[in-house]
Amino acid sequence: MATAPHGPRETPRTMGECKQSILRIYNRVKQEVVGTGVERQNIHITSTYILIVAVHNRVPALATVTAQNAQLARWADIALIDANKAGLATALSEELGVVMSGVFQDYDPQTQVAVTVALLTSPLPGTHEPH
Repeated sequence: MATAPHGPRETPRTMGECKQSILRIYNRVKQEVVGTGVERQNIHITSTYILIVAVHNRVPALATVTAQNAQLARWADIALIDANKAGLATALSEELGVVMSGVFQDYDPQTQVAVTVALLTSPLPGTHEPH
């Protein structure tokens, strides 16, 4: 069995366990990238995508940067978003075996809400939708 940097590959047995595993990974990656966690997060999984809506804790120093230069702060947000997407894609693949064609994310610094969509190449177990 392959071992990911944060432990062995998990095999969630239920959809609830799968969601909890994904949300734990999401929060851990966020903490690794920016040093702060998530206040609240919701997840929706279908056979073709994973959707996560999360209220983040913004990096405190970015409030100062925003006051001095809003455009520079936005560039910093974009750099953090890109690092978060890459880390999330790697962690989901290595730790849960999730096969994706891409991860997309946007973040609103005013509301501190991020929306993340991972497009699945193959469905997660238990997510097959009826025809």
